[in-house]
Amino acid sequence: MQHTKFEVYEDQILSDICAVKVLSILLGKNLLPDRASDVCISDFMPEPAIAILQRVKILDEAGSYCDDFVKLYEKRGNSLNARVEFTLKSTLDFINFGESLFQDVEEFMGQSQVFSSFDYSKGFGSSPIDRSDTKKWCQYVSSLTELEAPKLVEFLLDCRQNKSDYVLEFGGNMGTFAEEICRQLDIKKYSIIDIPLVCEIGREQVARGPFAKKIEFSEGNMFLVAQSKEEIKKYNTIIFKSVLHDWPIHQVDELLGHVLSALSAGSRLLIFERCAFLNGNIRQPSFQDVSNLIFSPFYRDPHVYMDIIKSRFQDFRMEVAYTWIDMKWFMLTVERG
Repeated sequence: MQHTKFEVYEDQILSDICAVKVLSILLGKNLLPDRASDVCISDFMPEPAIAILQRVKILDEAGSYCDDFVKLYEKRGNSLNARVEFTLKSTLDFINFGESLFQDVEEFMGQSQVFSSFDYSKGFGSSPIDRSDTKKWCQYVSSLTELEAPKLVEFLLDCRQNKSDYVLEFGGNMGTFAEEICRQLDIKKYSIIDIPLVCEIGREQVARGPFAKKIEFSEGNMFLVAQSKEEIKKYNTIIFKSVLHDWPIHQVDELLGHVLSALSAGSRLLIFERCAFLNGNIRQPSFQDVSNLIFSPFYRDPHVYMDIIKSRFQDFRMEVAYTWIDMKWFMLTVERG
């Protein structure tokens, strides 16, 4: 899959730890282009910081923002900010607690800034702080999905998997993946199951776009929803994108068992996930690897999910296909035979 000019540019910026830190400082000073596109940053920052920003072509030789960076920020400002913050947290987690990551994952999760920021309990709260904290991690997930979704949907079409009239996505976050699917496929109804504040934030996000009448959000526990055969049978495509790795394998077994038991003939389950963090599944060395590395204990290859399904069912066809985005991804298609 080809990366666009701006995706390559964003990758280059985020692959430079020095540039990431300087961008974080500028964000804290309200000096990024949404507030200060017409200022000369060299009036506010010392020469070494300016040199770093010039090296990655954020600033021109005069110390002002390059046109390409202004355009990138107009398009991806909130998402870029989220990725900058997450990259710095991931780096500190790895530097400070990397030994725990490799030897005691539970200990690492207890120490990690990143894992503490993904506090799903806040998504059930009602305070302004609960909403603000939930929106932060929703925005980070969305910042990645904005880049992943066009490639995954193109991948879906390349594999001739485009029969999706009624779609149910478990854990669809703010609806970014849903919007891309609606943009490229003929969708009559797209339902997202997620926790309450995520659904509230998602509704607001989708209401500003062209697919507000097609995409709906329902607050719910996906394990309970999966047990409702009547609910599952309403849809001809069930999607899990970057969700199953969040859960222990015994809960994944339970979840997939319920969904597939209810799946109607001619319907299908689609699982999109990063492959296991192994040699052959990661690209050439990049500083951005750290953002995936801290989740590496949880990524699984598709055979893990295929083995679960085979152990429960004999009447499903399974097909796996692979693509590359930030690392190797897979799409597992499961259909009743």
